[in-house]
Amino acid sequence: MDEIIFKALAANAGEAVIEVHNISCIDAPEQETFDFITDGLFSYSPQEIFLSYLETDVTGIPGTVTTIRIRPDEVELSREGAITSTMEFKKGGKDNILYNTPYGTATMGLRTRSITQSFDENGGSLEVDYVLDFEHAMVLHNQINVKVTKQKN
Repeated sequence: MDEIIFKALAANAGEAVIEVHNISCIDAPEQETFDFITDGLFSYSPQEIFLSYLETDVTGIPGTVTTIRIRPDEVELSREGAITSTMEFKKGGKDNILYNTPYGTATMGLRTRSITQSFDENGGSLEVDYVLDFEHAMVLHNQINVKVTKQKN
């Protein structure tokens, strides 16, 4: 993540509880779900929302900071640490990304099917529905749902 963005987020953000529900499907109707709840940071403005949290052993990528930047028609999910990647979701858009892991780098195609969001200064929710292809072969349908509750001081 851009260090300037992180400093701005840390300076303006409040503590929040972040709930993540992820559904992955290679072959319908077989699907895998993953849920976790963590503490993180949340910053809101009508033009741009930031969420940031530290991944743990539960998520499988400890030592990685995940930051989600939400704008009206796009979402950027960045990871830095054990895993380094940036995924850009744009309504109706397709993007090719590099996914760097300790085991090597993979090229993935990302096609955004839909983005739904509802936020205010107290938190909100985000849903991103997308399809990944790995090296133009295997296709994985994902849906990530994030709920944010800003903590009161």
